[in-house]
Amino acid sequence: MYRALPALLFLVACTGEIVTPAPKVPECGEAPRAHRLTGPQYQAVVTQLLPGWTGFKTLVTPFSQARRTDVFSTWSSQASITEYEVDDVWTAADAIATEWTERQKDLCPSSGRTIECLRRVYGPVLSLLNSRTPSDEALFELAVTLNEAERELSPKLAVVATLRTLLMSPEFLFRTERGVEGRLQSSEVAAALSFTLWETPPDATLRSLADADALTTPEAVQAEAHRLLERPADVPALRRFLREFLQYENATNTFKDVASYPFHRPNELVDDTEHVVERLVTEHARSGLHRELLTSDLVYVRPSTAKSWGLTLTADAGVFVSDPTRSGVLTHPSWLVAMSEPDHNHLVRRGRFVRERLLCGEVPMLPGGVVPQVEKKPGLTFRQRIAQHSADPACSGCHQLMDPLGMGFEAWDHVGRAQTMDNGGVVSTIGSLDGAGELDGPYSDAKELMSRLAQSPTVKACWVKQLFRFVRGRDAKPSDRCELERLTRTYDETGEDTLAVIEALFASEDFLQRRQVAP
Repeated sequence: MYRALPALLFLVACTGEIVTPAPKVPECGEAPRAHRLTGPQYQAVVTQLLPGWTGFKTLVTPFSQARRTDVFSTWSSQASITEYEVDDVWTAADAIATEWTERQKDLCPSSGRTIECLRRVYGPVLSLLNSRTPSDEALFELAVTLNEAERELSPKLAVVATLRTLLMSPEFLFRTERGVEGRLQSSEVAAALSFTLWETPPDATLRSLADADALTTPEAVQAEAHRLLERPADVPALRRFLREFLQYENATNTFKDVASYPFHRPNELVDDTEHVVERLVTEHARSGLHRELLTSDLVYVRPSTAKSWGLTLTADAGVFVSDPTRSGVLTHPSWLVAMSEPDHNHLVRRGRFVRERLLCGEVPMLPGGVVPQVEKKPGLTFRQRIAQHSADPACSGCHQLMDPLGMGFEAWDHVGRAQTMDNGGVVSTIGSLDGAGELDGPYSDAKELMSRLAQSPTVKACWVKQLFRFVRGRDAKPSDRCELERLTRTYDETGEDTLAVIEALFASEDFLQRRQVAP
């Protein structure tokens, strides 16, 4: 308190009254930024540029092997290109430019290089690469570049070199959101909508609106977002969001011994979950999707995966069935495998998922150099062994945030099958929910845990926050609190409409406005 006295006395000195500084007006809008194309987005552009081209079968698609270091692949903090990716970009650009040039009957030779010819031949290329219709000035600059290239190269090779340069330019590889005088341009909004939701360049409708500068109001932007989300199960962004959010696809990267588990089919188990997720998106994208993902007993099973599900199947192909022993995606074999070790369950990892992904809580990172060791003892379940490990005072703080949330999933083994025994010990699925508000307390099994999480306002708000992180391409900051509260109200008021939240994210002034950043 005493440290504040000098400042307080200074404020009183002039008038004898305490004068409080005027509150700072919060800055509105996002900072200007750039998003590097993803592998699917790059390939989508080229597919439109070269219909039917099979060149990617022998090429590495640029950025297709990019490692996701953040929660979502959409995060703009990954807007960089490594030295290895530069090689991929150059090789692909050369092959694409060569193929495009070979396909053209008219390359607008120097003798007939009019604006009309350039617009007809090269206009569609520039529109695809830059997500906007090129101006006459841009076409004139292209003509100058072609003329300069022809001083040293044949006309055809000059076109290849020019197009290769365009394919390696930042204007193509990075989608920018800079805005003009504090406002996103219509072309930037069109690109953000299309690349974020459909992973493709803007379609004819969006390009037309961008050319007319008709994407400047929240109402216009929301209408286009609504149009693009009309068939939710077909929207690539929704599928990508759910895969990255739920992480069940990691089952394909979790080793299991083939000799011990010859029935284990990780790719097909992931596809089983994909079928269910697609069905739930189709039926519930506008009515409580987050609840259905946590509680639905709908499963998709096929002959090759029936043993993993513990089901008897008489059909010759995959079918949807109701399995009352399961409760949502977090009880699917794909997710259980993704959250396991090669030879045992991992209730800590499963609990951490619930804490961070569903409750939006935080678990401190392990201190550098610390490797958790859980001793193997016959007759003790993994839960009992981890309990001995987490009893260490140095470990208990973090484990209390995770372990009680993961105990319900001990009902299944590390390949997704139901179990009552583990390592010679009797399995217990009793745990405790913490962080969900009034719904906190002991639970008997994963089904009860999932039911309570699905009812939790905390989980609902976290679902909205995760949508925000994916669509906006960054983590939420304290200054986003009001925006997140507004979006959560939108989710409530629309009957838990996930698509309405996505539409509101694009139509928000916080998105459409660009904040000036000091150099």
